[in-house]
Amino acid sequence: MLFDGGSGALQFQGWFDSMLNEPCQFTRAKDGVTRCLPHIDTSQIYADSSCTQKLIPGSSVACAAPVGSHVTVSTGMPQGCDLESFAVFKLGAPTNVSPLYEGIPGSCNPSVVGGEVVQPLGDEVDPTTFVAATLKRFDTGDGIIAADVLVADDGAEQVMNLADEKQKYTCDDCLLTGCMTGLGDALHRCAPPGFSQTFVGQYADASCSNYNVVEVQTASACTPVNGLALVGAMGTGNACDPPLTYSIATVGAAVDPFGVYVPNGNDNGMTTCEQATLAHPPSAFHALGTPVSASMFLLVPFANVGQGRLSVPALVGKQGNQLVEEGTTFLDTQTGDPCTSLAFDGGSYCVPLAAENGALVFTDAACTVPASTVMPPSCAKMPPALVFPALGGACTTTYVAYAVGQALPPSQPTYVSSDGVCMPAGMTDGLFALTIVDPKTVFPPVASRTE
Repeated sequence: MLFDGGSGALQFQGWFDSMLNEPCQFTRAKDGVTRCLPHIDTSQIYADSSCTQKLIPGSSVACAAPVGSHVTVSTGMPQGCDLESFAVFKLGAPTNVSPLYEGIPGSCNPSVVGGEVVQPLGDEVDPTTFVAATLKRFDTGDGIIAADVLVADDGAEQVMNLADEKQKYTCDDCLLTGCMTGLGDALHRCAPPGFSQTFVGQYADASCSNYNVVEVQTASACTPVNGLALVGAMGTGNACDPPLTYSIATVGAAVDPFGVYVPNGNDNGMTTCEQATLAHPPSAFHALGTPVSASMFLLVPFANVGQGRLSVPALVGKQGNQLVEEGTTFLDTQTGDPCTSLAFDGGSYCVPLAAENGALVFTDAACTVPASTVMPPSCAKMPPALVFPALGGACTTTYVAYAVGQALPPSQPTYVSSDGVCMPAGMTDGLFALTIVDPKTVFPPVASRTE
């Protein structure tokens, strides 16, 4: 399944089993094989007080899925480093069951959920019904960075992550996708997984001046540790300040956990330096060692792909291999702003991330004059120019675009519309007038398709 922004701008959204006519995702099936399994339900709703007769809430499967379609449930908690495995069942007919119970066998209690349509589990489905896949490693074209690709038996492929071909390690997801934007040269690099990380505000002295402590997760067969630490520079935590920058250092000698201190504010606004209350194993505390240059890690080529108004972020090999990240964010090259696909009446369009999903109210008893409490983005002095209130229920959500107009007087009487009935909602401050906008005249279209 893809979001198509046109002219080569494609965003992978997930897999679709064309034979079963259902979305699916690759995970470990009950037979131990990676397979593309239907919707995974994680609820803990049961028909009995022992929590053995599992029910599927209708809202979990798009508000009561067709009888005979499938649902995937866990077979139980994994043992050791094993991955969790799942079994697939057919869905029974929607029904109302009361009372309901929630929890797990041995800890089962009456549920606070009531009045919801539920579906019982039907027959279990043979896992071989579903497409299997194997993880394989391929050269991306530069001879150094490789791609770990999930290759399905029917030929479908999904890039799972990248790897350093020479050093034989998988790239750390966070550093690869640039979430630590202040790391070193702020470029995408293939660093090994298993970084320890400092916590802003942990110190190695009672005056809270020696910011030199890192919490290290104890290595295990399931949790690799690479002996390096991400070091976050001190900051105010104010979202309007420049983002925190990060550096890399080796992990030094162990530190007595009772010698770690944190600043603590009191009722008078004063900050004191107090001994930290710290967790013990599986964590330990160490001093930071010597700095490490980010340039020691391989640079991963990165570009925005697409020849039209919309492009998508992609990791691109020297031979042109495009490894597009899963997500919904495009780049609007006309405005320079990142945008995301939202469904409107009549189609989906790429809406700026800076816009607000505001709450819609009305200032007249007929619910014809719209308004919204619009908060400025965290670092903006003015409210956003557009808001997008969500309409619809839990099963389907569509949006309406409004332009933000003038501020309204305080203590404004407001109303809300529910099921076609306009009802008083009390007095509200901070409202702005709204004018409806046709999204297709402002935003680039995004199509959803399956191939």
